[in-house]
Amino acid sequence: MYVGTLSFDLLLGDVHSLKGKRSVVRPLV
Repeated sequence: MYVGTLSFDLLLGDVHSLKGKRSVVRPLV
């Protein structure tokens, strides 16, 4: 799940998307 999202973000190269993902992963961890 995380790897797939990471790869998708990398492919898109969206900084905003990466930031959003980080925000979601932060509280989860």
